[in-house]
Amino acid sequence: MSEDKKKNNKKRQSTFMISLKTMFLGSKRAQPKDALEEELIQSPGKTVMREFFKRRLTIVGLIGFFTIFLASMIIPFFRPADLTSFDTSLRGMRPAFGLLNVPRGLRNDVNLIAPGPTFNVGVDSDNNIYFWGTATGVSAGIQDVVEFDGGAIRSVSSGLEHVVVVTEDNRLYAFGNDVPTFRMLDVPADIQGRVVDAVAGFRNTVVILTDGSIRVFGGVGDSISMIQPM
Repeated sequence: MSEDKKKNNKKRQSTFMISLKTMFLGSKRAQPKDALEEELIQSPGKTVMREFFKRRLTIVGLIGFFTIFLASMIIPFFRPADLTSFDTSLRGMRPAFGLLNVPRGLRNDVNLIAPGPTFNVGVDSDNNIYFWGTATGVSAGIQDVVEFDGGAIRSVSSGLEHVVVVTEDNRLYAFGNDVPTFRMLDVPADIQGRVVDAVAGFRNTVVILTDGSIRVFGGVGDSISMIQPM
C-alpha cells in the first residue's frame, strides 16, 4: 500500500509540474499549422504577455507606475519629509480658483498687496481695500471692496479669517470674521498711535510698536502678551 501511495504522489507531482511548465513555457508539441491552432496550444502566460506588449498604452502605464513607485521610495532618502509638520488651516476648504480672480478695480492701480492662505488683500491708491478668494469667514465680515476712511494705509496683512491694516498715523484696524472666543478684532486701545507694523496670523495678530516691543493679541480667550526689546 505504501508503494502505491508513493507512485500516486509522484504522478500527482509530475502532473503538477507539467501543468506549470505548460502554463508559463508552453507545450513542446509540433509547430502549429495555423493561427487558430497556435492559440489553442500556446500557454496562457505567453498569450497574456504577447497581448500586453502589443498595446503601447499599457506599456506606458506600466512604466509610469514603476517610475512613480521608485520615485516615492528613493526621493525621501535625499529630501526627507517632516512628518511632524502639518497645517489644518485649509481643512474643510473646497477647491476653487478664487485667488486668480483679481478685482478689476485693482488690476491697474495696486498700492499694497498681501497674500493670505485662502484669500488675498489689495489696496489701491484711493485707500479702497479689495479682497478675493474663498475664505467664507472673512467674506461674512467684509465686502469685496471696502472704502477705508481711517487715513492713508501704510501696510496691510491677511490672516486665516481676519485682516489688519496699519495707517500712517500708527493706528491699527482689524476686520473680518468676528469670533468672540478668539477676539481677533479687539485691538487693544493702549497700542493705538504706537503701531509700526502688524501681521495677521492664525486667529491672532502680532504688532511691532514704536518702542521696539512686540505685542500679540487674539488667540484663545484673553491671551495678550508683551515682548520687550533686548
